[in-house]
Amino acid sequence: MLFLSSHNKFRLPAFLAIAVLTTLHLAPFPGIAQAEEAATKGNYVTRIIGSQPVRLVLPENTCAMDPNNPSDKRVIDGTKISIRGSNELLLQFADCQELKDWRSGKQKYLNNFGNYQTSLKLKNTSLKGKEGPTTKAICNVFKKQGAELMDALKPEARKRVAEGFKNVRLNEVKMIAVLHDTEALCAASTYQRLKTDDDSMKEQLGVYSVTFLKGRILFSYLFAPNSDKNLADLSSKISKLNDKNQSQNK
Repeated sequence: MLFLSSHNKFRLPAFLAIAVLTTLHLAPFPGIAQAEEAATKGNYVTRIIGSQPVRLVLPENTCAMDPNNPSDKRVIDGTKISIRGSNELLLQFADCQELKDWRSGKQKYLNNFGNYQTSLKLKNTSLKGKEGPTTKAICNVFKKQGAELMDALKPEARKRVAEGFKNVRLNEVKMIAVLHDTEALCAASTYQRLKTDDDSMKEQLGVYSVTFLKGRILFSYLFAPNSDKNLADLSSKISKLNDKNQSQNK
């Protein structure tokens, strides 16, 4: 969730916590036939960033959320509202078994999920040949200013969460650490604590990354319940996912 300012300096917008919102209980519609992932071929989905087609790999054991399904659509639309003006949602996905149980009403919350986004300001800009230095510059911002900027932007993040989803309150969000800092991938971790509509609290880990596919900027987000094991797993998973995306888009 990064973009370039008019002075060509990277800065963090207020929406680092938005992707947590698929944890919410958004009243799935049991009994409605589920459209399968028609756009999925093998383990990837084709999307357009600007005018550039890219292949986005689905993480292992995940399925794409379907905008033709009423339950999924509410989550997808809510996320789009929450990031409007900053990013474009490319694909939202969740653990396949959790998604099935959530759609049927058997499971109240999604716990393992994620999405892909791109920058509205940069989606029509090719940075081919500049990917490495740009990724490193973004990581420098994460390392030097990420925690401080996230603290400053909490009020705006809470407002955006409320706009997109009416049954959740963002109580806390903080940056944990930069996990990967290479010319191919910059990834950092966050912790979020949310209060849901039934007054229960959810603690969520997030790992988000910045990379480039065919010269276009791509943000990847993976989420899981808070634990040391899950943080290590998400760190490994987002690195492997980037390798697969790069391979699919050579």
